[in-house]
Amino acid sequence: MRALPRPTLLPLLLLAAVAAAQEAPPRPAPTPQERRATAEDLFARHDRNRDLRLAGVEIPDAGWLERFDRDGDDVIAKREMLHVVDRGPGFDRLFVLRDPRARARNARGQFDQDKDGLVSREEYPGDPRAFEKADRDRDGKLEWKELVRMAGQELEDIRRRTKSPGKYEFFELFDLNYDRLITLAEYDGPARSFRQVDENGDGVVEYYEIYPELRPDRMARARPEPEDLTVIATLDADGDGRVSRAEWKGSAAAWKRVDRNGDGWLTTADAR
Repeated sequence: MRALPRPTLLPLLLLAAVAAAQEAPPRPAPTPQERRATAEDLFARHDRNRDLRLAGVEIPDAGWLERFDRDGDDVIAKREMLHVVDRGPGFDRLFVLRDPRARARNARGQFDQDKDGLVSREEYPGDPRAFEKADRDRDGKLEWKELVRMAGQELEDIRRRTKSPGKYEFFELFDLNYDRLITLAEYDGPARSFRQVDENGDGVVEYYEIYPELRPDRMARARPEPEDLTVIATLDADGDGRVSRAEWKGSAAAWKRVDRNGDGWLTTADAR
């Protein structure tokens, strides 16, 4: 009788490893202190000359510049790296609303229509005075360093506004990842302002907490009923989309009831 082949050791070890991984409890997320310590160790391993800056061959990957070089000078200072890491999971990268490099890269991507790596005076849609201020060499074009300088000036204004934000400025100033949610990890303004806007106190400012009138349920209620549109279309003699008092065929008392906003015209706004 032919002997059956014995099972090899490797598959058995793999099965045992999978079973152990399924039984093992999930590892806790690293604390902020642990994250910082890991970043400091990583930085030290690449900082060959111990000058607290990573430049040239010390930078292990080009992606590091896009993640840690906040000021866009192609050098990663230790303080820059730790600043980004301290933002926490999900936010440990550069943002248009906080970092000159990300803002300059975004501006170049938007405005450089001919893709020559420069933003000309004709391509720039913003304030001409801001362009002239950033164009240090007066050649009519903004190169990378000039775009970074302009971005830094814009961010100075943003930082000033974050110290006393108005309710309707929240998403313009604090929604770093543009997801229509502002978490405490993103927010770096006064705590009192956040509490005032965070109506349900869950630590997240939602878009509809700022603009409740745009909630889908409210928008649905705001739409005029079909019969309201029929009345307007029937009485609108001059076809301007609204009914004047002269076009109205009902009584004065009825007019007062239907002209809800009292503007002297019957429009879809009165049907809301």
